[in-house]
Amino acid sequence: EVDDIIAGHVGKLAEGRDALTRALEDDLSKLADTRKEVDRSLSGHIDQIAARSTDISDAIAADVEKIEQAFSRQTGIIEERAGTMERALSTGVDNVRSVLEKSAVFVAGALREKVMEVTSALHEQAGAAFSDADRKIAERAEQTSAALLARAEDIARTFEEADRRLAERAEDTSTALIARAEDTSSAIMAR
Repeated sequence: EVDDIIAGHVGKLAEGRDALTRALEDDLSKLADTRKEVDRSLSGHIDQIAARSTDISDAIAADVEKIEQAFSRQTGIIEERAGTMERALSTGVDNVRSVLEKSAVFVAGALREKVMEVTSALHEQAGAAFSDADRKIAERAEQTSAALLARAEDIARTFEEADRRLAERAEDTSTALIARAEDTSSAIMAR
């Protein structure tokens, strides 16, 4: 009779352990799915930004051609427009960089919060037996957060480099057009 009671308790403990194990596996699976969704979303955002960058580059190229034609007529107006365009591009790049950094920080924070919620629930259910799993989840969350922030910094550096190249191109174009206008002016005066 005592053996039956003990066997019954052992069976219940085994069932409880199995239920906790399944719950932990389900939570880990959900966390992995959430991470995949975040990665897909971030990848989609990066692709959209790259596509928009091409559109911006095409639009800038068309504007530069128009500026070169107008510069031969009015040097002063061209210099003013080049300055305005450079400021607008700088502001746009700064805005995109800011949005990307905020998005990465928000996603990383949300991921940390979710991991902390899962960790807290696991602690309540499993106690000390799951402390190693909690540590691994926290490490994975930190790694994911660090990867997201690193991607955001890479994107920001790319936009800074594009901004610098555009500014140099605008400056080179402006210098060339001023020289062309001076040559034209000299040729007209020589007649």
